[in-house]
Amino acid sequence: MYFYCIFRSNLPVFFRYFVIWVLFLVASSLVCLSFVSLNIEHHTRPIPPPFPITRGKRGMCALTFDGDYHANLADDILRILREKNVKATFFLTGRFMKLYPEVVKRIVEEGHEVGNHTTHHPHLTEFEKTRRQKTLPGVTPGFLYDELYETERIFMKLTGKPIARLWRAPYGEENREIVNWTRRLGYWEIRWTYDTIDWLDDTLSPKYMTSKEMLEFLLSRDLSGSIILMHVGSLRKKDFPTEMLPELIDSLRARGIEPVPVSTLLGLEEW
Repeated sequence: MYFYCIFRSNLPVFFRYFVIWVLFLVASSLVCLSFVSLNIEHHTRPIPPPFPITRGKRGMCALTFDGDYHANLADDILRILREKNVKATFFLTGRFMKLYPEVVKRIVEEGHEVGNHTTHHPHLTEFEKTRRQKTLPGVTPGFLYDELYETERIFMKLTGKPIARLWRAPYGEENREIVNWTRRLGYWEIRWTYDTIDWLDDTLSPKYMTSKEMLEFLLSRDLSGSIILMHVGSLRKKDFPTEMLPELIDSLRARGIEPVPVSTLLGLEEW
């Protein structure tokens, strides 16, 4: 319409064509800028993969701590991380955030990353009973979204910041269907490479490891690019993972492996 009006005006012919040419260049530039903006947005918000993450960049290692009911190790963990100048990732439930708001605030204030661990730490698959990762009846997209959204809301209200778009399934119970549900919300599902099983308090269990055995187990593995699972709290009376944490950090660095948050391990720092 604008081009037509200019073309039919009483302006000199040359000037009319000049104005139309300028308008065409402006319109073309706007279109190009739109595509550039879309491309930038695409790269700043990478699409989560359709599978859980168990490893990242070589030369790094992510120390991760899950939290739900208990926080008896939080003070020691935060002190050690501060003394060693290490940033970690904490996967916390909404329930944990309500029970220990001051701990959550300290975690954030000290520069650590917080991922979503659902609100109530529910079982999502029948793995506990059948050893199969089949989605439990009643576990639907809506059910899982509510669990994640509520934790987001609690965290935002508590800290004034959005939670990282990283989540860890309770008990490690997930499957392709569940991962795809959370991908729609932009969440990356973070599993682990090595589990310290530090939550186990039965000293007679064959899976039980003392803090010394945890360290020996980890140092016998390929830790470059790995994700290590520990917990913020435990029912144990002894052999806490915090006892071996300083030496683990020193050993990682001696091997040229830097402890980092999960987002850094995955190259998502700008996101």
